[in-house]
Amino acid sequence: MDYEGRICRSPMEKSSYMLPVTVGCPYNGCHFCNLFRDLHYRELPISQIEEELRRVQNAGGMPKKIFLGDGCAFGLKTAQLLKILDLIHQYFPECDIINSDATVTSIRMKTDEELRALSENGYKHLYIGIESGLSDVLSFMHKEHDVAEAEREIARIKNAGMIYDAHIMSGVAGKGRGIENAEVLAAFLNRTKPDFVVNFSLFISSDTPLYEDVIKGSFYPATELENLKEDRRLVELLATEGMEIFYDSFHDCIRKRVRGNLPRDRKKMLFYLDNMIEEFEQKVICENVIQDIENRLEFLENEINKRIQEGLTEQVATIVLYNVTEIIGNLTPIAQKRLEFIFKQGLFAGYKSIVITNQSISRNIEAPLRLAKGFKQALVSMRLNDQTVVPVAKKPLRESILEKQVHYFVCESTYIKIKSLMR
Repeated sequence: MDYEGRICRSPMEKSSYMLPVTVGCPYNGCHFCNLFRDLHYRELPISQIEEELRRVQNAGGMPKKIFLGDGCAFGLKTAQLLKILDLIHQYFPECDIINSDATVTSIRMKTDEELRALSENGYKHLYIGIESGLSDVLSFMHKEHDVAEAEREIARIKNAGMIYDAHIMSGVAGKGRGIENAEVLAAFLNRTKPDFVVNFSLFISSDTPLYEDVIKGSFYPATELENLKEDRRLVELLATEGMEIFYDSFHDCIRKRVRGNLPRDRKKMLFYLDNMIEEFEQKVICENVIQDIENRLEFLENEINKRIQEGLTEQVATIVLYNVTEIIGNLTPIAQKRLEFIFKQGLFAGYKSIVITNQSISRNIEAPLRLAKGFKQALVSMRLNDQTVVPVAKKPLRESILEKQVHYFVCESTYIKIKSLMR
């Protein structure tokens, strides 16, 4: 069978044979989802489903586990589902596990007797998009359920003998609410006891209604750092009181994955998350520092231009740059041009530059760096307390005390520091 649309299934179903029984999603209204927006929902006829089963059988396939696609196969009427289950058992009697995605609404529309009949015929795992533990967030994201409804319907499928697996989203509550969401969601999951929890870090696609909310300012996305901290809080709180949960978390923006059995692997998973969080915190610091540096370069360029236009040459500032070789690679092209201008023209407008670099200057050096290398004011050491500097020639050089000095301390040893002194 030619598959229509995107293939979407839980990572736990990667080894399952995927049997399409519908196309698209019957609801297709979640604010963040674009998986099925270009598809018109329809149910596939039994004849087409049987034809596909026959094709797999004739090809020598013998699946023991089958995943029913597409977006919410469980939304089919019970009679239709039972026909599909009968066909599966007819063609593949060794298949004893049949799973699919489900919504809270699709469960609510079935009686306890119907749920039990499906379970007894091999329907085992239901993957439910819980997303959040906050009802106001569920409402904003246009989910069809609130927290209380989800808990009630989950209890019904578990009573029928089915297994419930939860799909959730870090970041779905928006900026500043990650920890709040993690705590209420962990409490919900500990009460409802899923076998699997899959955490997809929220990704905002430009073809979703949520993207429009971001543009309008009615939704502020959480940063990936916030998502990592939310993920960590979940791992910290999940699987208490003797229960076990397999937890699988995807952070697509940074291509990181956190997975393991809770509580057994909790310590290892927390250690991994702590390292990622530390790495991202340092990255955020570096990004902020780089922005500060670029703002400073723009200011210096403007000041030098003013003084050139006014014909002023008296020294008013000394600009000291450390590890300029490594700094340049992190600057935008515009900032690099500004640095080049400061090196070239600053000297004639009272802005002297002192550059400290290392031995590893490459031959393929950027234009500002070529200038920096030629500066004879490169230092081997400097005492900040009295503005005494020692040049390479080791002849003391003193400058007047300047009123203001700004220090930048930069992370991960990418570059050590930049110091700008000026009136």
